[in-house]
Amino acid sequence: MAGGIRTEKHGQHIRVVIDAGQGNQLSTDGLRSLLSALADALAAGPQWLTLMGAGGGDLSRGGFQATCLSLNDAGFLREARSLARNVSRLMMRDSWVTVALVDGYALGLGLELALSADLVVATPRSRFGMPELIFKFPPLTDVLTDPVGKLSAAAMGGR
Repeated sequence: MAGGIRTEKHGQHIRVVIDAGQGNQLSTDGLRSLLSALADALAAGPQWLTLMGAGGGDLSRGGFQATCLSLNDAGFLREARSLARNVSRLMMRDSWVTVALVDGYALGLGLELALSADLVVATPRSRFGMPELIFKFPPLTDVLTDPVGKLSAAAMGGR
């Protein structure tokens, strides 16, 4: 397991598990590991891929905290945005079906990752949100703004 990312292969199914500690907060190292795991999975030619939090818990709820702690670090923000966009684009490739399993929080990048999947399966305990929009901080990927447009996405953030 590298960077809090674990992969499990079951025939034509690959499961990618985010196991990055409390809240599954992904650092840039974690995003690099996730990108690498997805690229390796794609190279293996699976029919479908699932993305989930460890123990069936939060997909991610700590990314917002990490971003807030690094708002003054332009290099961190550029790298995080680039990595997150690449992860999202790789998940949306036509060559496989992706399913996000959510049983807990999917906030910020966790929501963006879930929205990058072809299908989201959520339990009644699941909670989704983009708390960074309250503070006028943009999402890391374009997965929200592409389908609804930048103005509509900004309105969702209370602008």
